[in-house]
Amino acid sequence: MAAHDFHLITHWRVRSSLEEVYGILINPRDYPRWWPEVFLRAQEVRHGDAVGASRTARFNVRGYLPYSLWFQAEVVEARFPFGFTTEVNGDFNGRGIWTFQKAGPWVFTTFDWRVRVTKPLIRLFSFLVKPLFASNHYWVMGRGEQRLQALLRSGPRPAPAEPILRRRPHSLLPIAPSWN
Repeated sequence: MAAHDFHLITHWRVRSSLEEVYGILINPRDYPRWWPEVFLRAQEVRHGDAVGASRTARFNVRGYLPYSLWFQAEVVEARFPFGFTTEVNGDFNGRGIWTFQKAGPWVFTTFDWRVRVTKPLIRLFSFLVKPLFASNHYWVMGRGEQRLQALLRSGPRPAPAEPILRRRPHSLLPIAPSWN
């Protein structure tokens, strides 16, 4: 793996339903509202279908390091309510796979992030500070889990200004999580 290639896996645990977690994470326009320390801007480029397939958004994000990144993400596979896959391009190129599993009152999420950094300055220094860049990603994702938990605890949210998610056939069956 090249110094500017990253494979990072994050696990979250939130008390919710699969449908609610899916509905929040598939909606990019709201990221700056509930995850403000990371998502500076989110602009939907293409709306996609009722479960978010083909939805495309452009993001400006930051972590604790003193730089921001731009990227565009397109949902290339929607597995409502068990997750979705995005292809990303911009300051990094690659794929992010969200997987959701239900266990009692909990939803366990896994985010599998495989990207190659293309932003010149970060790419240049990746071989020296790759662990720092990975730490920045895990800080970002830790804020996401905390913010999502807070959002879910805050009670009912206004209905989104987009189509209601409909259940559709899927090929991915839930698997009991292997973590506690």
